[in-house]
Amino acid sequence: MFVRRIVVAAAMALGLACAAQAAGYPNRPVKVIIGFPAGGPTDVAARILAKHMGEQLGQPFVVENRTGASGAIAVRGAVGAEPDGYTILMGNSGSMSVLPYLIKDLGYDPLTQLEPIGLVVNLPSVLAVPTNSPFKSVQDMLAYAKANPGKLTYASQGIGSLNHIATEWFKLIAGVDITHVPYRGDAPSIQDLTAGRVDMSFFSIVSALPQLQGQRLRLLGVATSKPLDELPGVPTVMSQGVPDFVAEPWNAFLTPKGVPADIREKLNKAMNNALQDKEALASLRSVGLYPMGGSPQDLENYMKSQSTLWSDVIKRANITQ
Repeated sequence: MFVRRIVVAAAMALGLACAAQAAGYPNRPVKVIIGFPAGGPTDVAARILAKHMGEQLGQPFVVENRTGASGAIAVRGAVGAEPDGYTILMGNSGSMSVLPYLIKDLGYDPLTQLEPIGLVVNLPSVLAVPTNSPFKSVQDMLAYAKANPGKLTYASQGIGSLNHIATEWFKLIAGVDITHVPYRGDAPSIQDLTAGRVDMSFFSIVSALPQLQGQRLRLLGVATSKPLDELPGVPTVMSQGVPDFVAEPWNAFLTPKGVPADIREKLNKAMNNALQDKEALASLRSVGLYPMGGSPQDLENYMKSQSTLWSDVIKRANITQ
């Protein structure tokens, strides 16, 4: 009985300490780690949200770019940080749901070593071909691909990039053989696509819009669940014979394992408030970023479903790095 009272008292003391910690949080700057260079979509989203979250919580949210290894270096840094709420990670679909199933001994497991805060934004993808392509629809392209296995080519941002994995999924669903041509990033792949040196590519609407305005590309479809207002007349890929195909890179906030739930709830509330702010929304949409939001549980469920999807594609397509 005496021992039980001690255990109960200790638990109550710990609970009060955690509540006090959350009540005073934050009382110094919060570091936001991202794994990609300044100016990219992940960096832009992190800085827009950091500004508004800092204003709400009364402390600056300072973005720190730790680039390298497709975002894995930043994730490792977050996993090893103190679980006090003063280090948060802007994770992305690649580092959270692709790399763990593509690279052995990656150095982290996002599903067990990180705590969810919430989904931030996604970046809708489009399927593009050169303006002089003979294909006017996804059906046109698939008919040719089925009649001519391996003759068509597609560009990706590199082996293991999300548009590489997503295109392999597209091929699996459609039952076609299209040859992969990997590049080192968006810019060189788009350059060769516009020049007609490759036949097709999936990439973000952010990268697509300048090429469309310059009439250097034609869009066959959007890899979303419904058409986009910004692209009137462009149907979804899934409505053109590729059922269930939705490929939207995403970003989310997470913390190291062990951050008190009250602190994560504070961060989640600030994040959702920022995503509803008119100024923040306008800034995000101006660069092709679509707000998501939701609870920590929503993010946890989403990461599990994405991990199941992409690990299955990696296995079925026999993708190695």
